[in-house]
Amino acid sequence: MWGSMSEEVRADYGKDYFDTLVKFAKTQANSGEKDMTSVLHAMTEAVTKRYPRVRYHAFDCYYFFKQKAVIHLPEWLSDLLYITRPPLRQLSQQKTTAQTKLD
Repeated sequence: MWGSMSEEVRADYGKDYFDTLVKFAKTQANSGEKDMTSVLHAMTEAVTKRYPRVRYHAFDCYYFFKQKAVIHLPEWLSDLLYITRPPLRQLSQQKTTAQTKLD
């Protein structure tokens, strides 16, 4: 993926930040719950109950409260807490360096 990015995008984010995001994505992809019992239970209940609930949460307490926090926090705060972003200082330094090279 790094090789297919434009030179401008590579300069903006840097290889270190890109590698950090790739490592984070791999960690997240392999960090899910292996036991699917709670999912199967929720699905079974949803299709067999006479009056099923509107929503079923097939995850543990930590993710339940994390989801509630994201829903009820202001968007800027939930983004700050839960979305990995490049440090602004790093971006501004890289852009200054790139601008200096152009001048």
